Amino acid sequence: MALFSDPIDSPDGFRSVTPSHRSTSSRLMAQVYLIEPPSSQRDALAFVLRDARISVQVCDDPGGLPEVWPDAAKRLLVVEESQLPQLEPLQYRLRDPRVIVWALLEPGSFSGLVEALRMGAAEVVSRDRPARDIVALVRAELSSPHDAEHHHDGSGITVEVVGKAGSFRVPPERLLGLLAQMCDDVGRLQRRYASELEQRRRVEQALMESEAFYQSLVETLPLALFRKDAEGRVTFANQRFCDVLKRHATEILGRTDYDFFPRDLAEKYRADDRRVMESRDNIETTEEFQTPSGEQRYNHVVKTPVYDANGKLVGIQGVFSDVTDRILTETALEQERYLLDSLMTSIPDN
Repeated sequence: MALFSDPIDSPDGFRSVTPSHRSTSSRLMAQVYLIEPPSSQRDALAFVLRDARISVQVCDDPGGLPEVWPDAAKRLLVVEESQLPQLEPLQYRLRDPRVIVWALLEPGSFSGLVEALRMGAAEVVSRDRPARDIVALVRAELSSPHDAEHHHDGSGITVEVVGKAGSFRVPPERLLGLLAQMCDDVGRLQRRYASELEQRRRVEQALMESEAFYQSLVETLPLALFRKDAEGRVTFANQRFCDVLKRHATEILGRTDYDFFPRDLAEKYRADDRRVMESRDNIETTEEFQTPSGEQRYNHVVKTPVYDANGKLVGIQGVFSDVTDRILTETALEQERYLLDSLMTSIPDN
């Protein structure tokens, strides 16, 4: 696994990470080393710093850093929280005041804060901190002189902090500053949560209104509506469809045409369903229909294919209305027309 990697531009506006082919010495000339396993968050932070004209190198593992740096330049190591356990041996190797170690924590991680302080991190930075603040902090660190007291208040007064690995002492001003930063993190999380909660409430309200509109539409139109899966089982039926079959929805859902109609009609309906699914096109037809009482009726039917959210064909849906009166009227008129034509042709010309 390559320990150092370089960014390349990607279509999403950030920079993805690929192994570097430059020499080791050139890779050790960066100002900031971002030490974190590969992730989109790491790439985004590296992009922000590079966009601010700060020289950055990303590194998967703190163990890949050298024991001796090739020059006297000041360097900043920003180490992600999960890499902190590897930071302690690094401190023994890097007793050079030119090398500053920061801890990069998840927002509100008090355990991470304690661990970073115990290991001697010079600064603790929340990942949730605004990008402009992080850039300003990095610039201030790189431009300031470093000495043994740079990150202490110089008063000699310390506060004992007790962690899982034991207790240690921290200057009070530094501790208060870090706790204030953590409070800011928590405040941002609360505001974000409140915003997301409000957005979710609006989405839920919109969904409820949409569902109410849909229910009102399918239940008030003078049409019978239904859906079937690819096997012909009914998955939805509006109230008018239930009324036509004189059955409750619970007696219809999950069943097929063979459960409600004579076999010849059921075969015809299934053949139409298969035609819709195979052609993936709508069909419109007038077909015979037999009521539960055995009465012969006629329905005008439109069937269309149904797709799921991924575009997969999952069945058909249909809508029909009773046109028996129209069909009977048209048939009667046709018979009258036939009789009239027969009568007219039977009358002699003279």
